[in-house]
Amino acid sequence: MASCRLGLEISVRTMSGKTVSVKVESSDTTIGNFKAKIKDKEGVPQYKQMMLFFNGRQLDNNCTLADYKIEDGFTLLLMCRSNTRIPIYVRTHTGKTISLQVKSSDTIRDLKINIKEVDDILPFKQNLFFIGEQLLDNKCTLTDYNIYRESTLFLVPEFRGLMKIYVQTIRGNTITLDVISRYTIGDVKSLIQDKEGIWLHEQTLVYQGRKLDNSRTLFSYLIQDETTLRLVDDTLMMRTELMRIHIEIVATGKTIPLQVKTFDTINSVKSKIQSQEDIPFELQRLFLPQIQLKNDSTLADYYIQNESTLHLFVTLIKIAIKTPVGKSITLDVDSSDTIWNLKAKIQEVEEIPRDHQTLLLAEEQLEDSFTLAKYCIKNESTLHLLVTSDKLFADTISNVSQDSGHSTKQAP
Repeated sequence: MASCRLGLEISVRTMSGKTVSVKVESSDTTIGNFKAKIKDKEGVPQYKQMMLFFNGRQLDNNCTLADYKIEDGFTLLLMCRSNTRIPIYVRTHTGKTISLQVKSSDTIRDLKINIKEVDDILPFKQNLFFIGEQLLDNKCTLTDYNIYRESTLFLVPEFRGLMKIYVQTIRGNTITLDVISRYTIGDVKSLIQDKEGIWLHEQTLVYQGRKLDNSRTLFSYLIQDETTLRLVDDTLMMRTELMRIHIEIVATGKTIPLQVKTFDTINSVKSKIQSQEDIPFELQRLFLPQIQLKNDSTLADYYIQNESTLHLFVTLIKIAIKTPVGKSITLDVDSSDTIWNLKAKIQEVEEIPRDHQTLLLAEEQLEDSFTLAKYCIKNESTLHLLVTSDKLFADTISNVSQDSGHSTKQAP
């Protein structure tokens, strides 16, 4: 059993480089009580989770200073992690958008319960999707699915009975069909044939810029109650005159107009964007909602028509990561990557588990759920990496102390 020492003064170094001294009556003081003294002295908000480290080990609240052989004059490292909630959005099949305040550690089950409280849809009837992937109702958290601040999820309720969908015909009128979610597109075309007299093989159905395949179901396309499909005439896509489309640059919110033709390729559109906006062709990714557009495909392939809007993501910037031992690594990243995704890239290169990484930008600790764009991280930016484990972490503490001109005692 560790011996008790009286009247200790312990130094605490924050991630910003500030050092404070905390006095305790004895080495029998628990880590939890020690944190309370820090909170009282520094005014750390209650919503901040305080983590203390010594020689690469995170200190347990129930253990004492003596348990870790922490003596008078020793230095600990303090990190604070926010437990505040972040906003996300859930878009329903009717077009309604629900705003929720959640924690990154919430499970998908937790999220469905929150949705039930707002929209009265039972959790077992909810199908949630994010970037085309269905979210499984298990122990996975929002972080596991890279769901971050202001992400938008899609909610598709499980309809077990009849639902109504609408079809805009070539003649401009809209017809209503009674269907179930397990109907195939071929089944829907048969209903249209019965109502409008248009032979099944002459029909092309489009939803969100996609031509619908006869063998797939309505549910597989996330088509639900009161969804509208378009019935198009393929011959109209043969026109060669110019039309205007809009390009929304997602990172800035800026929208630019482009003059194009229906048989222009996506490559051609990207070249026009490069000429007009100086955005390198190879850094561009163009999307319709939930669909990335392939370079060799044409606008006609996606049924993109006059006044359509495409979404542009600018990708692959080079950033530098300074490691605790002074090494610098260069990474190609997407400005829409989350910090958690960036840590995964660092793990691939340096074999440092991402849950042991802390990234800093100009002394600010970066939150896992935020994107690089949120922190205005641009090409050739430099981030600093701290490793909260083992020898590298101890080396980090030593380096920080030496840089500041303070000496740090180490346990014998």
